[in-house]
This record gives sequence, structure tokens and C-alpha cells, in this order.
Amino acid sequence: MNTLTIQIILDSLEKEKTLMIHDELIKWNEVFELLHIPVYIYSPDSISYLKSISILYKSTIHYQSKSLSYFKENNYLKEKIIFGSSKQVIYPQIELKNEDEVLFISKRFSQQTMKNIFFMALDKKYEIFKKNIENLLT
Repeated sequence: MNTLTIQIILDSLEKEKTLMIHDELIKWNEVFELLHIPVYIYSPDSISYLKSISILYKSTIHYQSKSLSYFKENNYLKEKIIFGSSKQVIYPQIELKNEDEVLFISKRFSQQTMKNIFFMALDKKYEIFKKNIENLLT
């Protein structure tokens, strides 16, 4: 079975910059819902905090709390020197996946990136639909 998902890596939603990305994703989530593509956000925030965000925004996004070791193992966690001191930062990333196959990755969040993901997802949905119809007819 072909299952498209959008997976998003974000640092703590308590940070203003991350929250701005999240707010943009809320708008796009409605579009992805029309295509029946679930959106998952992985963040180091606590489960209870993520649940409160979900309730506050009335969102159908699937929020997942992950440990810092998860972000480190998957190369999302980087060391950054800020004013002479080293800090760990989770860099945002968005992935369009079909099961375990990554179809698209972007480390930038913009309207153009979201449009690209939407059209790639739409093309993939059409491809899956076409294949299913062909299988029914043969």
C-alpha cells in the first residue's frame, strides 16, 4: 500500500522563529487534508505541551515528542556557536515520504517550497490512483 506523509522536524515550538514556521504549516495542513496526506511534526517539546498546541490551534496535525538523541541520531541536531558559546540547535526540515521512500526534502520553509511539495504529492497521488485503476482493469 502506498502511503504519503509529510514529516516536519522543528525545534521547540516555544521559540518564536519555530512558531512562525508552525503557523504557516497550519494553513497548508488544510490543503494536505484534502489530499488525505497526514502531516507529522517532530519536536523536542513535551507531549502535554504539544497536545495543548494541537487543541489551541484546533489542528489535525500529528504532533510527536522526540528525545534529543532521536534528533542527533538522524542528523537534525547541530552544534552552533552563538556569542562564543556552543549551543545545540535543531534545524527545521520538511520531508514528503511515500512509506519509507523520501520523495522530497527541504531545509527551507517558504510558500514556494510548500507549493512544490503540494504538486509533488498531487502527482504521486495521481500515479497511485492510476496504478490502482490499471490493476483493477487487468
